[in-house]
Amino acid sequence: MAMPSKVAVPRPSSSRITSERAVACLRMSEVSSSSTRKVERPAMMASFAPTRVKMRSTGESEHASAATQQPRCAISTVRHACRSTVDLPPMFGPVTSRKRAASPSPPPPAPPPPAPPPPPPPSASGAGGSNTCWRPIPEYDGKGMTYEMDHVAPFLRFATSATLTMTTMPDMALAPGPSYDYVAEADAVIANMATVDTAGELDEIRFFDGKLNVALGLIGTLLLGYGQSIEEIMLHSFGETSAVHDAGVAVWKNKLLNSRIRPTTVIHQLYPEDNLRLNDNMTVRGKHFQTIVRTMSHSEYPSGSAAVCAAIRDFVDALWPHLTLTMQGDEVSYSDAPFVILPNTLMANVPLTGAVNPAPGGLSAASIAERCGATRELGGMHFSQSVPAGRKLAAGMGAEAAATLLSLLGPREGGVRQALGGSAPCAADC
Repeated sequence: MAMPSKVAVPRPSSSRITSERAVACLRMSEVSSSSTRKVERPAMMASFAPTRVKMRSTGESEHASAATQQPRCAISTVRHACRSTVDLPPMFGPVTSRKRAASPSPPPPAPPPPAPPPPPPPSASGAGGSNTCWRPIPEYDGKGMTYEMDHVAPFLRFATSATLTMTTMPDMALAPGPSYDYVAEADAVIANMATVDTAGELDEIRFFDGKLNVALGLIGTLLLGYGQSIEEIMLHSFGETSAVHDAGVAVWKNKLLNSRIRPTTVIHQLYPEDNLRLNDNMTVRGKHFQTIVRTMSHSEYPSGSAAVCAAIRDFVDALWPHLTLTMQGDEVSYSDAPFVILPNTLMANVPLTGAVNPAPGGLSAASIAERCGATRELGGMHFSQSVPAGRKLAAGMGAEAAATLLSLLGPREGGVRQALGGSAPCAADC
């Protein structure tokens, strides 16, 4: 085996360690010429030993300025580390750490109040309070779906005389809150509905449920029964619509002030599992009770139908005496007129709506007001005090609307027909 040579063997060129001082100085100078990175001002930071890099240059290169920009593609990033303790020389003293107090956070929001318990069923002596306020009624669309509606026109609670067209707002004290024995009232509603067992009674309830039937019945009678011109009919229609509007706004305002529960809700709560006999000898469970016609989505008290029909009665009584009524070519006075809505033998159905005319002998203005309110009780929509309160609240509003309407015609001689007719030729020189 050959023995190793004893001649000096140079170290590999890649070695960074040397014991020769001259070699080390030259190597440091060579490396420093290309290692001035991350220096803000190279000229002022010139040093014989600038910051070294970990990689030795393999060729000659000179940098006129420091390359301070970040690399285009960073392979890794470094984050600052927060240390709680550090070993330092004793001259610096012990190291302590302190946490910054967090800014005070707002107090947590208060938990929502618990939901109120469901209202108890109306008591027998309930004259007011939360358990007698109006509540939405479940309604059925006839296709298996149930829904509820909010109270209609709640803004009318704040209505004033400025909201009305031809009248002034009546005193709401005319219809104060009712005092009901709800058990007795519910029993009376069920008993009233049980008396409805003929087609004629059902037709009457449906006829008065639609106030348009009454309005068109009056117009049809003026045209077919009393020979009125289109101008006279339009004058009547304008005034009657205004009277209905004003009475409706007044009664709605009172409904919102009183807010009373409907018979349907009371019966659902008092007799949910009882079998009740209703119209047409029909028997249903109390929880499925429904009125004969749809119960409108507003307070039970006072009756809107009773108020509106009272206004119609007063309007007709105040206006029609000024109309020139004729029957078969002969003039008749309003006091002798037998009806304001034709008998069903002369007008079987109401024009446009097609509703059945329920009156074999016709209807007078007084009978319109009376039957309009009574059918609301027979249909199950109202308790006993609601209809009289509605009539009282609207009393006189129809007559006031008629007086305002007639004043629009200006000074006149004779009746409405003469006022609506042609005027004399102008006497001025033209």
